[in-house]
Amino acid sequence: MGPARPTPRVRALLPLAYILVLLAGAALRFSFFPYMEWKGDEQTAVALARGFLDRPELLPHGLQSSLAVYQPPLFIYVVALFWWLTPSPLGVNAWITALNCAGLVLAAAYFWRRLGGSLGLTALLFFAVSPWAVIYSKKIWSQDLVLPFLIPAFMLFDRVLERPRSRALAPFLVLITLASQMHLSVWLLAPALAWVWWRRRSPLHLPGLAAGVLFGVLAYAPYLAFTLSQGIFGGGRPYFLSRRSPIGIHLPDLKLITHLFAFVTGWGLQHFLSRDEYWRFLGWPAGYVVAALHLILLPLVLPAWLGLCELWRGVFSRPEPVNRRIPRGFGDVAVGALIGFPVIFLLSMARAMPHHLIPVFPYPYVAVALGFDRLRARWRGGWVTLWEGVSATAMAALYLLLLSFIIAQGGSQGDFGIPYALQGRSR
Repeated sequence: MGPARPTPRVRALLPLAYILVLLAGAALRFSFFPYMEWKGDEQTAVALARGFLDRPELLPHGLQSSLAVYQPPLFIYVVALFWWLTPSPLGVNAWITALNCAGLVLAAAYFWRRLGGSLGLTALLFFAVSPWAVIYSKKIWSQDLVLPFLIPAFMLFDRVLERPRSRALAPFLVLITLASQMHLSVWLLAPALAWVWWRRRSPLHLPGLAAGVLFGVLAYAPYLAFTLSQGIFGGGRPYFLSRRSPIGIHLPDLKLITHLFAFVTGWGLQHFLSRDEYWRFLGWPAGYVVAALHLILLPLVLPAWLGLCELWRGVFSRPEPVNRRIPRGFGDVAVGALIGFPVIFLLSMARAMPHHLIPVFPYPYVAVALGFDRLRARWRGGWVTLWEGVSATAMAALYLLLLSFIIAQGGSQGDFGIPYALQGRSR
């Protein structure tokens, strides 16, 4: 038995549901706005941007990443533009948050076109309210501007796969270059996307390919010159590799898998707190509400796993499944992002941080949506819809409680730090 199709009445309400989900996602991203993160990276980005405005000249590099790798300078130029438009840290962050809300709108259009109204709505819902997706879309950080470039790039890549010699190739290469300039982790998508194209073997638009490659070379020229002269670590000491094993060799950092689990379930928020703070957070505000929310969200592992298996089956089964719910190209890209990207990252032996997985957004939530769709085919649809609604509400509540907790205790000793509005100095 295949998944139940929405009734005509439900289909008529889908556009309104999409609008409400987008409004909820935007409200979460702009909530607690003065209490944004304001630590070393954010302050350095603003300082470099203001320095560029005072003395405009090509920058050799941008911020240094958590792996000691210098990033390209595009993010600093963008922050400089935002500072010129609204000269305050909050003004800059408002532009970044607004761009991520625009990215959410593009994701809605992408899901509607490629997944259909009801399945796309579920994927959009979890993408809109996930604590991780919200947190990584509202601070002055280069990773927070990856998705506004990457989501339209995925949309264009679909056209490249569908239409022989599509003129979408050039803008796709431009957008993927800009996304990688924001954070170099985007380059780990390249093998996965190349694999997807190889499977489809869609003829390429050669003038567009040449134009896109030329743009990439020109965009990276100052950064490549710096890298060739100083090294990707800028002459500093690299510490990007994972921990050594007892026999002295580096092993893949399997924490990457736990980060994927966290994105799906909303768990793992101890990353933003110290260990002691996290244990207090679980019992906050009273009656272990936060701990209860964690338990409510834990079963999301089931639809996520079912959805991933369904994606895998849709890509590799021969003959192809008759009741395919997602287009072949979309499924190929989803499998490349959810499996190919992590595998390539693990083989790099780099230390894994949660933000390194930002380029795979929003595909974890596509897997969750597809898993719920399969469950709806086996169970009564009303129970599955209730499960979706309760889980999404729990995710939104978990984010709101996290920020409330950080503000109530005057900041965090973990990754979040002391919020901008609580630092108590003139700016």
